[in-house]
Parts: sequence; structure tokens; C-alpha cells
Amino acid sequence: MTSAASATATLLASSTADSVVNEINRKAEMAPLWPWCAALAFIGVVFAALSSDGETLVAIVSGAIAVILSAAALWVYYWDTARRATVLFYDLDPTSEQAFSSAVNGLMQLAASAGKWKIDASGTVLNRKYHAGASNVVQRKPLQMGVGRFWKVRCNLDVPYIVAGTSALYFCPDRLFVITGRKVAAVRYADLDMSDGLTQFIEEDFVPTDAVRIGRTWRYVNKSGGPDRRFKDNRELPIVRYEELSLTSASGLNELFQFSKPGAAAAFRQSAKDLMTLRPAAKP
Repeated sequence: MTSAASATATLLASSTADSVVNEINRKAEMAPLWPWCAALAFIGVVFAALSSDGETLVAIVSGAIAVILSAAALWVYYWDTARRATVLFYDLDPTSEQAFSSAVNGLMQLAASAGKWKIDASGTVLNRKYHAGASNVVQRKPLQMGVGRFWKVRCNLDVPYIVAGTSALYFCPDRLFVITGRKVAAVRYADLDMSDGLTQFIEEDFVPTDAVRIGRTWRYVNKSGGPDRRFKDNRELPIVRYEELSLTSASGLNELFQFSKPGAAAAFRQSAKDLMTLRPAAKP
């Protein structure tokens, strides 16, 4: 099968040197300090609990120490979280704000699809009669989509995102951030190619409520395309029409998504068109 996955964030980042990306990756690699403080506070609490049956003075002192350590651990947690986070501030003019809001609304239409997937790989079928007559097979995984916080970043805007497994895309006003694992890269919209199209899909799982059925086939088909009677458990399968959204770049981005809601992918591409022509800059 042919992979439809992007290059890793490390390779993408190496081809698009960016101080913001470098800062995000540098801070994300910092070792957290708060777990050590939390462990010390836990020891203090345990010691205070064990001392509660002893002398009054020892119990009071150990209890006070436990409270101080717990408060210190809580402070260190918030300080450590801020230390390892990058701050991005976007000051959008009315035109940029309208373009960004349009892209957010378009992505929310995509998120409203009853079925949404990321295509990981596709391959050509050698014997179609054993694959419901399909000429290609795909590997896919479900998507999580929405508008919210950006991983490891404190931003003054809620950012639309697409998450599939350990990969995530964040559509910020000035660029598309790509996360694979714990690494971050960025693709500027000027370097991003976005396209949409229609595809026919033989659905062997559930059929989304908003999908358009355009035909039927069977798990095993004969040469004429009808059901192969030699197979006892040869269930009927629906053929549905899905929309696909492709995001690619010369630096190695290669993402293909599939949606069941008619018109959603085309609407998002249209809504993101103005965003892709803007040049706002984030202030770290």
C-alpha cells in the first residue's frame, strides 16, 4: 500500500526554519520539575499522617511542613507549566479577523460530519471479486476536530485543529502548525496546497447518517458485478459518496482526509482561501 502520511515534524521543521517553531520544540523538550516537588510533598503528607499519633509538637510541625510542601508543589506546577509553554499573541486587523473566523466556521462544518477520517495509506486491488469489486483499498483512522487550545502553546486565540492519532494540525492565522508525536513544524499558507474532491467508497463499517448512498455491491462479487453465490455469508454493502480534502506542501506535508457530509470539504477550502493569502505574524 502507498502511504498517505506526511513527513515527520522534524523533517518539516528542518525545511522551514522558524524561530517560533524552534522555541516550541526547545521548551517542549524541557524536563518537567513539578513531579519531583509533588513527590516531596507526598512524602511530607505521609510523614505528617504517621506523626499524627505521636507528640503534639511533632504532629503540628510535620503537618505545617506538609502544608508548605503541598503549596510549594502547586506553585511549582504552574510555574513549570508556564516555563515550558510558548506564548503566541495575534493582533488581527478586521480583515484578518474576518478571514480567520471564516476558516474557523468552515472547519466546524467539517467537524459536523457524522463520518470523518484520515487516510493513512491506499493500495490497488489485484483481485476485485474478493474486495466487493473495489479497485482500491484504504487504511483510515477517525478524526477529532474542534476549536481550542494549541498543544504546548499559550495563545490569545482559540485555534481550529484536526487530530488523528499522534498527529495534529493547528490552523493559526499565519501558518499551519503540524505536530507528530512531540515534535512541531510549521507550513506557511503560501506554501500550502489545498484541494477537495469526491470519491466513491464501499462502506463495510457503519454508514454515517449524512452520507449519500449511490449504489450497492456485495462482499464477494462475480465477473458481472453481482453477488457470488459460492459464498454463504456474502452480505450486501452500500456504496456511498464521500468528500476528500488534501493538504500538501513541497516541504513534505501530505495529508488526505475523508468526510461524509456533502459540501463540507469544498466549503472549508473556500472559507480558508482568504486566510491563506494573509500575512499576519504572531508575536512570541
